[in-house]
Amino acid sequence: MTLDHINTIILNGKYPLIFEEGRVVMPLFAFVLAYNLARTPNNESVYKRVMQRLLIYGVIATPFFIAIHSMATHSISWFPLNILFTLLVSTVCIFYLEKGVFAAFMAVFVLGGSFVEFLHPAILFTVFAWQYCRSGKKQWLLLMLLMMMPIGIINMSMSGVFSLALIFLVSKVDINIPRVKNFFYAFYPAHLSMLYFASFLLSSY
Repeated sequence: MTLDHINTIILNGKYPLIFEEGRVVMPLFAFVLAYNLARTPNNESVYKRVMQRLLIYGVIATPFFIAIHSMATHSISWFPLNILFTLLVSTVCIFYLEKGVFAAFMAVFVLGGSFVEFLHPAILFTVFAWQYCRSGKKQWLLLMLLMMMPIGIINMSMSGVFSLALIFLVSKVDINIPRVKNFFYAFYPAHLSMLYFASFLLSSY
């Protein structure tokens, strides 16, 4: 993710291979979220904690996200909301699905999915990943694969499909990685802020 952002923001997309590798990131983030939510079914405190963190750090990242996009497009716009809001909408959708409140799920999916990065296909991918992690049924894997097409159109690349192969390979090995509380949440706005200031300084010369 960081290399992809450096390539896009600082190097003006000079390295196409890094761009392609960056397309793998969003499905991986979505799957990790879905996996962790599936591990603790019907645990409202977990959902509330994840939602709160995604909201807080998503808001912190927003001004830097907007500033970076404005430097690239030469116009200021809040649309779309950053990836943390995509994961937030996905979490709320999964929460309502688990509660069996389908009307609320549809409302959040339709409205929330209209304003976040990668739009509705990313939300569906995360929901399908959650269904797969909790049930193990292969049809959810097929639906995840199908979502790679609209996500690829949004991404302008189909390289994201390799995320599924990476997920499969990682599931076959035992890697003990220590957990650092809130690291990912904090890292996202932190790296955006550093990239913004670096880009701003470089543009001044």
